[in-house]
Amino acid sequence: MRIAILGGGVGSMTAAYWLTNRLPDGTTPDHDITVYQMGWRLGGKGASGRNAAAGQRIEEHGLHIWMGFYANAFRMMRAVYEELNRPPGAPLATWKDAFKPQTVISMMDTDADGQWLENEWVVATPMMPGEPGDQTGFGDPCDYHFNILEWVKARIEAFIEGREHSSGQHPHHPTHLAHLHTLHASLHAATAEAGEPHERGRRSARPRHHHHLLLQLALDAIHELIGAGFLISGTCVEFRRLLMLADVAVATLRGMIKDLCGKPWDAIDDEEWRAWLTRHGMHAQTSWSSIIRAMYDIVFAYRDGDATDPSKADLAAGTTTCAMVRIYFDYYESIFLKMQGGMGDTIFGPIYEVLKKRGVKFRFFHRLNEVIPSDDGTQIDALRIGVQAKLKGEYQPLVDVKGLPSWPSEPSWDQLEDGEKLRAAQVDFEAYATPDVEEFTLRRGTDFDHVVFGLSAGAVPRVAQRLLGQKEPWRRMVEKVKVVRTQAAQLWFSRNVADLGWTSALNGRCYGERAVFGTYIEPMDTWADMSQLLPLEDWSVPVNNVAYFCGPMRDSDPVTTDVPRELTRTLLENHMYLPWVYAAKQGGFRYDWLVVEGAGGRAQGAGEISDEERFRGQYFRVNTEPTELYVLSVSGSTKHRLDPANNGYANLSLAGDWVYNGFAIGCVESAVLGAMKGVQRFCPGMQIVE
Repeated sequence: MRIAILGGGVGSMTAAYWLTNRLPDGTTPDHDITVYQMGWRLGGKGASGRNAAAGQRIEEHGLHIWMGFYANAFRMMRAVYEELNRPPGAPLATWKDAFKPQTVISMMDTDADGQWLENEWVVATPMMPGEPGDQTGFGDPCDYHFNILEWVKARIEAFIEGREHSSGQHPHHPTHLAHLHTLHASLHAATAEAGEPHERGRRSARPRHHHHLLLQLALDAIHELIGAGFLISGTCVEFRRLLMLADVAVATLRGMIKDLCGKPWDAIDDEEWRAWLTRHGMHAQTSWSSIIRAMYDIVFAYRDGDATDPSKADLAAGTTTCAMVRIYFDYYESIFLKMQGGMGDTIFGPIYEVLKKRGVKFRFFHRLNEVIPSDDGTQIDALRIGVQAKLKGEYQPLVDVKGLPSWPSEPSWDQLEDGEKLRAAQVDFEAYATPDVEEFTLRRGTDFDHVVFGLSAGAVPRVAQRLLGQKEPWRRMVEKVKVVRTQAAQLWFSRNVADLGWTSALNGRCYGERAVFGTYIEPMDTWADMSQLLPLEDWSVPVNNVAYFCGPMRDSDPVTTDVPRELTRTLLENHMYLPWVYAAKQGGFRYDWLVVEGAGGRAQGAGEISDEERFRGQYFRVNTEPTELYVLSVSGSTKHRLDPANNGYANLSLAGDWVYNGFAIGCVESAVLGAMKGVQRFCPGMQIVE
């Protein structure tokens, strides 16, 4: 079968991987597959590049961190690295070299009066048996009751016993301790009615037995106890945080019992998550706390990209609850795993090399301009493809950086006809505004038999207007499934994170791990210390830290990197004095600690490069092109997502995180899951973990 794959993101590459994977009888599928990719690199929203003019630094679309419950994504990447079979000692030789555990996360937090606290909320999570990708299934809503209660009990026990203090403070007010003992006892009593524990990464083999009425009564009493605790919490940060954890857990359980047991997760997706929790008793003190905000921030969940307005926060209740329990109760090894290279180095380089060896053809600088359906609306008849540049031969996309095949941050101009002229004109091959040099049409029955559409949902209105004209479900999908712009900044420092003054690194509360730090100033609300990447970069000057920032971008903001740059400037000068006590003070920042290389053709020497040059020499990015837009999971949208295999066109599969795949939230795992379901009918033996 001749298959045209449109786009080169996670969904497209997953489809190509499974369509070329060995069949159960050991034979290779007889497919002729061609990937059509705009520009010079794979990756979609996850593309990254190496800047040869600036220390081969890794430049990303934003911050990417994988989660330990990504069963399907990790299973594929483990197999990719095994097939790649890099020699021992090579950079990122194995998947274990490419991913390392991250067990600690921290959140900025406010006191009861809304003032920022100096000590952020540090959450340490345990390592768990198994490796991500070993999971065989996930639980239904009724399966997690016991686990949720036990998790809250464990947090209280750790505090009472002095093993866990989220703020670094150790208040032991007798009234608070007595209240926590009572709360713990009540939670313990409730577990007797909560059924059996859910086994991580496994689907239950037998029906759950719950005493829902008794559990509901116990939870009602615990809800009142939590409310009484808030009344006596005073200024005790630790006590208040424990109450918030219990509050979210109890409201979630009350809602699951009433609305979800015996139903699919998305049964309540017409309701907004925070509103659903409030309806089931979440107290006002918790409703916009850091643990709630974190779920919105991690998936840019703000309509119109406006994270400064809490009323714009929008998450589908069931999908979000599903994501929350899988994050905490279905991960293997660690809750997060940090890539040890850029997304392009770690994911898309290995996938490209494996697929290339399998015979997949890649057509870089080939942009999809239009999908044309048949007149009767049953098939995809044609694809209009724009050629963005003429090539001198088959394009070789990867470059060697310290022994690691990597994607450059700009095209290899010497492989393009008139490459120097194109370079001088600063042609942007990843922008739709850039004209094509020519166009051709692929036709069903001659050039392709089947199509895999792997572009983001944001690109559908641009390239599939005729499909929207034919199919009401497609029109509803575009109207109801929302997308959002995002923005990012990366800063390189001559000082390490301890020199910057991150308190949790200085006092050991981060257990020696690098920062994953969020729920701070909107919209650039998230910071991660990604200094593990520095050994793969190639600087000629000392670099000891790299910090990534990201967040949503308002629809009303101009399309320019001035937006994230000036937001980052404001963040550094007015707010980072709390986490970076040595690098920043109110109204000022140590810009002289920022690293640039070869600015203006000059070497980096003290006083030779201005603070402004150093700042402007960092990396700032906006993601506003249709193919770069992040897909949201807003309330009322899940039922309007399209089935990736049965979407109204017999020879079309959809791949990505915007389809109806059983886990409708923007992440790598969702994109992989959507692609697998889209091509499953062509892949005998495929087993999907769900």
